[in-house]
Amino acid sequence: MIVADQIIAHFPRNVSQGQRFGGNAVDLTWPGWTDRFVNLHIGGVQYSLARLVVLAIGVGVAVALWLWLYRTKTGMVIRAGWTTRR
Repeated sequence: MIVADQIIAHFPRNVSQGQRFGGNAVDLTWPGWTDRFVNLHIGGVQYSLARLVVLAIGVGVAVALWLWLYRTKTGMVIRAGWTTRR
């Protein structure tokens, strides 16, 4: 996320109601197929499918970034610029 977006999110959008700091809360709903729990078979623990989906997306993005950084010419240029110290 861009730093400017994070800064904007922490400033009030409506000062007239007495809100000085913090962003506006946004209520998000998950798709219906994520409203269940998954038995992980590790000590009888059940975990939310929505959280597992978010975890899988995060791992997928991390793997894609690693592949891009270490398997493409663009990644090679970025790594060369990052490791060169003057």
